Amino acid sequence: MLAVARPLVWCQRQSPYSRYGSVHLDLYTTANCLSQRGLAEMRAVGAEALEISPHDARWNRVPLGKLEDLAARVMKAAVRPGNCRAATPRLIQVDRRGPATVIEFARAQSALA
Repeated sequence: MLAVARPLVWCQRQSPYSRYGSVHLDLYTTANCLSQRGLAEMRAVGAEALEISPHDARWNRVPLGKLEDLAARVMKAAVRPGNCRAATPRLIQVDRRGPATVIEFARAQSALA
């Protein structure tokens, strides 16, 4: 059975006694990123969004009573068809090197020998 990685959404309190919290969307754990349509929908989900990128989003200063509702709306928007696309892998250029060289080390000798 093939496991599909779902986006990760979590919420937390700003500080232990704060009346506000934050909601986070993480797509780094998946092979997807938000499309232009998904980015627009994330902006529409919550006006208090601090940062939105194709790979993650964060909403700050959300009243505690609205944290779970916002987290649910973010998750629904993230998994809606057309809002995500396959992330293109970042390929790095590797320099080709010559054959490996063998380094010889002196044999270990015991103190008794």
